[in-house]
Amino acid sequence: MANAKKLVKLLRAAEFGVIARLFRRWLWSDDVGVGLHRDLAEPVSARKPRFPLQVRPIRNGEKAIFAETAASQGEDLLDRVNAGHLLASGLRTCYVAVEGHGRPVYMQFLVFPDENPRLDDVFGGLIPPLGEDEALLEFAYTPEEYRGQGVMPYAVAMLVEEARRRGAQRLVTFVPGRNSAVLRFFQRIGFEPDRERRERYRLFRRTVSFEPLA
Repeated sequence: MANAKKLVKLLRAAEFGVIARLFRRWLWSDDVGVGLHRDLAEPVSARKPRFPLQVRPIRNGEKAIFAETAASQGEDLLDRVNAGHLLASGLRTCYVAVEGHGRPVYMQFLVFPDENPRLDDVFGGLIPPLGEDEALLEFAYTPEEYRGQGVMPYAVAMLVEEARRRGAQRLVTFVPGRNSAVLRFFQRIGFEPDRERRERYRLFRRTVSFEPLA
């Protein structure tokens, strides 16, 4: 159902290149992601962004900022379609970074074990259930005009502290294996790779498995 809704939005935007890439992936593909964790006993230092930011839970009226697709194209449009899907999924703990004039410029989910019953429905097996002492960082998105300005490093550092404040002892996240820049970023701030996630499509049927890293 989620994939069908994505296709409808992409068709309306005439994004046939993105649609073709999705169909190739759903038809036959193998993707590898990396799972990482961070011990929350150690604080993380926050690099200052280029402008002041406040990190807080998202408000209802702000969701459209990230889900609006009218002015987007290509992969950014797909990111916004995915953002809209997650924001409508029922997950309760999406956070935003807000710049000085009150505009949200970044979103990310910080998920706790009480939302385990939703994880499989929302992510289709891509996220295993969280342990009692764990929290999950998932789906970071920065609108194009705010990228490269230090928003994500600061926001992630604030969310690490929020997870600790709410009682988590371990923070986990997953990074696509092809996104080496993001993988290096998480390792720089103390996340350690601990497992491999294999996502396989065969004729539109997906299977997901997890293996510990040596």
